[in-house]
Amino acid sequence: MKKLTKTELEIMKLLWRENKPLSAPEILELSVDRSWKENSLYPMLTHLQDKGAIEAVGFVPVGKKYARTFMPKISQEAYFTAVLGEDSDRLSAVAFLSAMLQSGDLSDADIAEMEAMLADYKARKKK
Repeated sequence: MKKLTKTELEIMKLLWRENKPLSAPEILELSVDRSWKENSLYPMLTHLQDKGAIEAVGFVPVGKKYARTFMPKISQEAYFTAVLGEDSDRLSAVAFLSAMLQSGDLSDADIAEMEAMLADYKARKKK
């Protein structure tokens, strides 16, 4: 997956947040604090499709016409993991987790979920 531009990332964050197919008019409506101009949306959607970040999944009526709807093809976590791996020679999972722990941004629920994931991983590895 190619790295996204700042404006492409804004659209992706909106699609990830909404987690449902959105048409261009809906994207415009929901992009209140956008840094890009309205006429640049359609070219950006094309670029996002070319990069494999989104796909057209259907159509919705908009006035007397129909508009395509779009969904992400990659999750937010998968994208940022790919970008982190691309930007460093070798992304160490241990170093990354250590930095997250030191930041203090992890909730007790996050830690419990990670512990469960590690326990599950260990159990599968033993089989």
